[in-house]
Amino acid sequence: MVIELLLPKMSNCWRPLSLPCRDFLKIDLDLAPIAEVQGEKEKIKTIIKNRSSLSNVDLHMPDGGDIRMNGLRKFASVVPLYRLEDDGLTLINNSNGEIVKPNMDVGYYQPVDQDGAFIGNTISPGFIVNVSTANFERSFGKTTELKSLLLPYSSGPWCFLH
Repeated sequence: MVIELLLPKMSNCWRPLSLPCRDFLKIDLDLAPIAEVQGEKEKIKTIIKNRSSLSNVDLHMPDGGDIRMNGLRKFASVVPLYRLEDDGLTLINNSNGEIVKPNMDVGYYQPVDQDGAFIGNTISPGFIVNVSTANFERSFGKTTELKSLLLPYSSGPWCFLH
């Protein structure tokens, strides 16, 4: 289905319907089918000039779907990839139903099995977690000689000279 959004030309800016001439903060508009297209396509120069305003417009289709600006002359369906469950932590992938939870040991969301055990690869981007000295031990090993040299400097910035 092709939908063209034609906004009436008013002075030097666009005004959809009866909105005042200004940058849109966040505008929601409901779309309805029309018998025929009226008006003319706007020049690309005007679209570029008003791109930031048009990017803040959410258009609601009659079937309940939403579309947003996806290019200079295109609008596309917008669906979030994940939805948040009532527990405030669990995410469900809307495209495949996969359940992911935050893995506080590694700082990433990760798929879980039916028992809640983490499986599969982590999902980027991650989030900040406290790992204590785990990164230090992973980088420098557990040798006490190297630890004893670097540990006194662990409270401040490190400077390695070579």
